[in-house]
Amino acid sequence: MALELEGKVAVITGAGQGIGAAIADRLTQEGAHLALCDINFASVKKREKQASQIREKEAIAIQVDVADISQVEGMRDKVLARFRRVDIFN
Repeated sequence: MALELEGKVAVITGAGQGIGAAIADRLTQEGAHLALCDINFASVKKREKQASQIREKEAIAIQVDVADISQVEGMRDKVLARFRRVDIFN
């Protein structure tokens, strides 16, 4: 079953590994633009490059500790500055 995600903007927390990484990979394959967020910047930076190469979609890597509200607010601001909206938040 194909998802209708072409051009949608998805924010994925925990995108550096595990379930978050799997979700990011699937959304990339389905054509979504991604904000890849994780406390481990190196892991999401690598995924950003991969996502940008697959289907030539926009992707940004954001280092964020979701336990810190000021960092979460900064993440929000970066996503909205880049994409102007959020369609999917995980």
